[in-house]
Amino acid sequence: MKNIFDKKINRQENKEMKWSPDYLAKEFKLDTSQEIFNLGIGDLDFETPKPIVDALKKRASQKTYSYSYIQDEAIEAIVFWYQKVHHLALNPKLVQIVDGVLDSMIQIIKTYTKHGESVLIQTPVYKPFQEMVEDTKRKIITNKLIYQDGEYHVDFKDFEQQIIANNVKLFIWCNPHNPGGKIWKDAEINKMLKICKKHHVFILADEIHGDLAFNIPHNSILRFSKQFQDFAIVSSADKSFNIAGLNGSYIIFANQEVLAKIMTRYKQNRSVLATTFFQPALITGFTNPEVYAWYLELKTYLYDNFILVKKELGELDCLEIMNLDASHLVWIKINTHYDWTELEKTFLKNGVIVVFSKEFADAEPGWFRLNFGLPRPELIKAMKKIKAIFEL
Repeated sequence: MKNIFDKKINRQENKEMKWSPDYLAKEFKLDTSQEIFNLGIGDLDFETPKPIVDALKKRASQKTYSYSYIQDEAIEAIVFWYQKVHHLALNPKLVQIVDGVLDSMIQIIKTYTKHGESVLIQTPVYKPFQEMVEDTKRKIITNKLIYQDGEYHVDFKDFEQQIIANNVKLFIWCNPHNPGGKIWKDAEINKMLKICKKHHVFILADEIHGDLAFNIPHNSILRFSKQFQDFAIVSSADKSFNIAGLNGSYIIFANQEVLAKIMTRYKQNRSVLATTFFQPALITGFTNPEVYAWYLELKTYLYDNFILVKKELGELDCLEIMNLDASHLVWIKINTHYDWTELEKTFLKNGVIVVFSKEFADAEPGWFRLNFGLPRPELIKAMKKIKAIFEL
């Protein structure tokens, strides 16, 4: 399995947002005749493991793609994975396969809040969190994270004040954090849970990057379920196996009461609960030994890629690389003032796509997120490009 991730794959004909020349030219006004380094969209530039591909081929060969249902094997696969990878024992009766992650989050927002009620997010954060709240006619409340010593910290005084002042009903918690890549520590989690419990705030936990934890275990809210029971977790196999296009996710409920409330909302909205291709991919991904070996190798490769980024870009005085606990996305601070619009244009002119801070909710200027989930030879070339841009 050595060096399988060094293989460059051609995705230009796949009609995917990340690499379609037509899409890139339209979206970014890029000259697609030049070499492009798309370090923006948060997927992986690696082939999905062969056993998953084979499972999808087998399902496709059956030649009908009608309505599906939740398979017991899919629930059992999630339970198996959490025990094997996260050392957590799930109750299969509190796990549900649903459609995409963002739609699942919207259903939970609608379950626990009404029009005009307040939802708390910690910023900077993945912008769809803000957009989902606003699109559902809820009030967005922000608790700005404090950047110190290479990572984000919670302003607990502000966290509680915002909850009290705005009568917050729901807290969307990103763990691991996106874009910061932080796995929250026990002391931080205990404080947040204590405040939420005191003020009757429901927690919607996005844990989609949890499978890609590096040197410390993912600290899921499930580990704190004895002291806090008002939560639901939304996650997926998307990040682990590069299958975001299959549009599936799962919810883990704190208890039967939470499950009943959320699934009632799903039934009222006639929402899709299962997709034809997501379940065979998930079952194979979470249970196949060959895929598990691939997954372990992937995490090692990704962490080595992060070390490369930190070394190469860390040589520039103007850049500060944030610490990283999980994910294939690193958050980078620019310590020199630029005309940010012009800097972004310079990146694109040189064929480099990253995600600048304006694309994140309540993020201050002077940051960008970089996806290092690509073959190392390509990453090395991308590092040279970025260094050249900042040395202009």
